[in-house]
Amino acid sequence: MNLYDSYSADLTQIADRRRIGLWIHKKDFEVFDSENNPIHIQVIQPLTDPFLIQRLNTETKVVLDMVDGYLVDTPSILLDYARYFLRSPKIQALMHPMRFSKSLRKICALADMVVVASDEQAALVKPINRNVRVIRDSHDELGQPLPIKEISTSSNLNIFWEGLGFTLIHFKDVANDLGEFLISTNSTLHLVTNEFFPRFAGKFGRIDAKREIKEIFGQASSRIVVHAWSEKKVREIAAKCDFGIIPINQQNRFAQLKPENKLLIYWRLGLQTLFSDTPSYVRLADEVGVPQYSVKSGKWAEKLKEIAEARGCLSENMLNAQEYLLRFHSEDVILGQWRDALNSLK
Repeated sequence: MNLYDSYSADLTQIADRRRIGLWIHKKDFEVFDSENNPIHIQVIQPLTDPFLIQRLNTETKVVLDMVDGYLVDTPSILLDYARYFLRSPKIQALMHPMRFSKSLRKICALADMVVVASDEQAALVKPINRNVRVIRDSHDELGQPLPIKEISTSSNLNIFWEGLGFTLIHFKDVANDLGEFLISTNSTLHLVTNEFFPRFAGKFGRIDAKREIKEIFGQASSRIVVHAWSEKKVREIAAKCDFGIIPINQQNRFAQLKPENKLLIYWRLGLQTLFSDTPSYVRLADEVGVPQYSVKSGKWAEKLKEIAEARGCLSENMLNAQEYLLRFHSEDVILGQWRDALNSLK
């Protein structure tokens, strides 16, 4: 039988429900060999107990599903050891202390297959484990891809952003340019996110999103509205907005290796989107033929002015986004890729 060490017990966490968690309760989740005997597969993730592999039957195939850029992250030594300790049985972790980054590389090498979410992540894993598959997230929970819409010709604009609360930090680098734009054009930035979120390790402390926004944007925070995240609210607010933005801190190596999921979501919601020039976003934009939406560090004021002056216009190539999503990012396509990957372990 196949087992999955999930991020959340009820599979509600995004990395569960949009990836292999889609498949777990389906009838064809099992994988069989040529003689119709079930193959035992254990799917793990970067935060799995590192001692789990040692406890598995030797015939069990191990698949590491790694969505984020942990391999390029450079945390402090203290944080690196803390991550390892938090995800391990405490007695064993104390007896065999190790940095999280080293432990993850070791697990990468031991796994029978590593599944990642972008081409860029795959390139980093291949020197450690040659059996790498790229499988992106399914966003069908947000509905079928909508046609990309033109920007309203009204005097004020509504701008969309959605994401986890702890990623609000990426607005710090663009706060001055974006805040000035919001005030000068009487526009509104809508943030669909956690109203409260943990301060440390995804578990400890408590941050108020509205207070965080006020600290980042100062006076311009009066032009920002925070909406509690839900699938329904994401669709509802996106439908009212003119375009989306995805700023990413250029010095954050972990964020720079993020897959293109957020941009795919914005396109699915029918939004033209300005985005920081991370490797995955630039690659995707080039594939679809819309590189002009990429924003280099320090150029946000220029790009915001440019898109505001293009009201009522729409890049012809931007119309390709809906077809791209239908062809490559449906739930059926994603599930098919998981089936192919796990069946290759026979």
